Amino acid sequence: MSLFDNLRTGYTGLRAASAGIRVTTQNVTNASTPGFTRRTLEQSVRPPVQTRGGLWVGAGVQVDRIGRAANPMLFNRVLLSGGRAGMANAAQGALSSAENLFETTNGMGLRESIDGFFDSLASATADPGDFGRRQEVLVAAGRMTSTVRTVGQGLNQAIAEEDDALAAQFDVINADLAEVADLNRQIIEAAGVTTPSDLADRRDQIITRLSDKIGASAHIEADGSATVLIGGHAAVSDVTARTINAVFSPTAPPQITISVGQGVADITQEVEGEVGGRIAAREVLTSWLGDLDALATGIRTEMNTRHAAGFTAGGTAGGALFTTPPTGSSAAGISVAITDVDDLAFASANTGLPGDQGNLASLIAGGTAAVLGGKSFGAATTDLTSLVASDTRKWQIESGSADAAAADAEQVFSNFTGVDLDQEAVELVRYQAAFQAAAKVIQVTDDMLGDLMSIIR
Repeated sequence: MSLFDNLRTGYTGLRAASAGIRVTTQNVTNASTPGFTRRTLEQSVRPPVQTRGGLWVGAGVQVDRIGRAANPMLFNRVLLSGGRAGMANAAQGALSSAENLFETTNGMGLRESIDGFFDSLASATADPGDFGRRQEVLVAAGRMTSTVRTVGQGLNQAIAEEDDALAAQFDVINADLAEVADLNRQIIEAAGVTTPSDLADRRDQIITRLSDKIGASAHIEADGSATVLIGGHAAVSDVTARTINAVFSPTAPPQITISVGQGVADITQEVEGEVGGRIAAREVLTSWLGDLDALATGIRTEMNTRHAAGFTAGGTAGGALFTTPPTGSSAAGISVAITDVDDLAFASANTGLPGDQGNLASLIAGGTAAVLGGKSFGAATTDLTSLVASDTRKWQIESGSADAAAADAEQVFSNFTGVDLDQEAVELVRYQAAFQAAAKVIQVTDDMLGDLMSIIR
C-alpha cells in the first residue's frame, strides 16, 4: 500500500469525523425545536483493496447516510394515546360546559323550580279564591317553565355548537392529509439521493396533529412513505390522500365518511381525537335533551289533562295550563298557556263557589303521579341531573387517564428520539478526537513523503 493510499484513507477519516461534528452541531442547535428528531451518522468500513502482493488492506471509512432516531412502534403509541386524549378532552370540555345549565342558580334549579310550582299549588289550598295565592301559582309556573326552557335552549345551543365545531375540522384535516401525501412524494423522490429527515419530521408532526384531530395511526413503508390509517381505512396511501367529510341531517346524528373509489364509507364509530370526542359529546347532549323534552312533554300532558277537568273562577271549563311547540324541542319552547289568575281551574264544578278546590287537589296530586316511566316529575328530574353529573364525571376521569397515558407515551418517545445535550457533548468529543487522529495520520504520511522526496533528490 502506497503512502498516497494512506493519504486517501486518512482523508476519509477526516470527512467522516467532520460529518459527525456537523450532525452533532445540528442536534445541539435544535435541542429545543418542536418535532425535531435526533440525527445520527451512519458510517461503515469502505471496501478493502488488494495490493500487488495479494494482500487485502483497508481503504478507510465511508459515510452511508444521515439517519434519524425513529421508532415506529413508539410513534404509533404516541398517536394512539394522543387520539384517545383528544377525544376525551373534547367530550369532557363540551359536557362540563353543558353541565352548568343544570346547576342551581340563586336557589333555582330544575328540581327546585318544579317543587316550587307544586308547593305554590299546595299553598293555594288555604284560600283557593285569593288573588294573591292564584297569582303566586302563575308566577311559580312561569319560573318553572323558564328554567326548563333555559336548560332546553342551552342544550340545543350546545348541540349546534358541537355541529359547527365538527364541520370546521374537515378543511384542516383534508389539507393535512393532502400535505402528508405530498411529503410522501418528496421523500420517495429523494430516496437514494439524500436522507430526507426534515421532510420526515414535518410529516410526523402532521400525522400527530391528525391523531389529535380524528385519531390516526401510521405505517412506514420500505420507500420511506407513510400510510396513514383512520380506523381500518387508509386515509393516505403512497402519494394519494382520500377525502374525509361530515354529513349532517336534521333528523339524524352527523355521519363521518371517507371517500372509497366512487363512493364513501361510514367511519363514524371508528374515529377518535377531537372529532370523535365531539360526536360522543353530541350523543350525550342529545340524550340529555331527549330526557328533558320528555319531562316537559309529561308536565304539559299530565297537568293540562288535570287542569281541563276543572273549572275556572268564572265557571268555565279549564283550558290548557302549559303549551309546547308542535315541532322541535318541547323543553326549549314550553311556556304557561294562561295569563289571567281567574283562568286557573281549581274548582271541581261550575258552581263558582269560592271554597271549591276539588280540582286543585288533583293538580297537586299531579306532582307525585308516576307518569314518566313510573316516576314523578321530581324523581325524573333528580334522575336526569344525576345522569348529567355521572356522564360528565365519566369523561372527566377518562380525560385525566388519557392525558396521563399520552404524557407517558410522549416522554418515552422523547427519550428515544429527542436530543440529550450530555450525550451530544460526548459525541462532539469523540468526533473531535477522530478528526485529530485522522489529521495526524495525514500529517505523518506527509512527513514521510517529504523524507522520501529528500532522499530521491
